[in-house]
Amino acid sequence: MIDHFAERFEQRLDTFLNDEEVTPLNRIRNFLESGLARVTQNQCCKGCLIGNLGQELADLNERFRARLDEIFTMWRERFVACLKQAEKAGELSGSIDAAVVAGFILSGWEGRS
Repeated sequence: MIDHFAERFEQRLDTFLNDEEVTPLNRIRNFLESGLARVTQNQCCKGCLIGNLGQELADLNERFRARLDEIFTMWRERFVACLKQAEKAGELSGSIDAAVVAGFILSGWEGRS
């Protein structure tokens, strides 16, 4: 179930973050705005399975925690790639740490769950 959910979310990330019709920062914005619309539509009743499991159960089993960490790392790397594209496009300063910003975005997103 975890892998299935993670795969579906990765496909969603790829749909937005790889959309070359849109500037890199707008890809991230579109992803977040789309997610906000979904959360609103669901009246804040549905959260992220991976985020919820990470908060509730990750300290109970090392293998379980490691798998969740792998998933979050894969997701964060998708944001890192998009942020690096934004740097190349001149949308962001080259002085930012894309990994830190990507972690902030993902943490904020998961925190809304």
